[in-house]
Amino acid sequence: MASKIPARPMEYPYSLVNKVTHFPWKMHYNHANWRFKWVVIGYVVTAPLFVYLHKALNSPGNQEKLRITKAKEHREHLEHLKHLK
Repeated sequence: MASKIPARPMEYPYSLVNKVTHFPWKMHYNHANWRFKWVVIGYVVTAPLFVYLHKALNSPGNQEKLRITKAKEHREHLEHLKHLK
């Protein structure tokens, strides 16, 4: 008898998952704060740009250029610090 499903929904959703699943998302998106709608639209519009930038900046060729540039800066920094010895 303990596995019987209640006939009515919970009066108050206590867990975080229940709070998210019982939230009226459609009503909130259509009638609530206008910022919510534009934040969602902004994420959807800019996501492809960020994916493109991530792939371009983390490509193997770009990583090699970055490694060479950092090595050059490190050598210049050590050259600059020689006068302190």
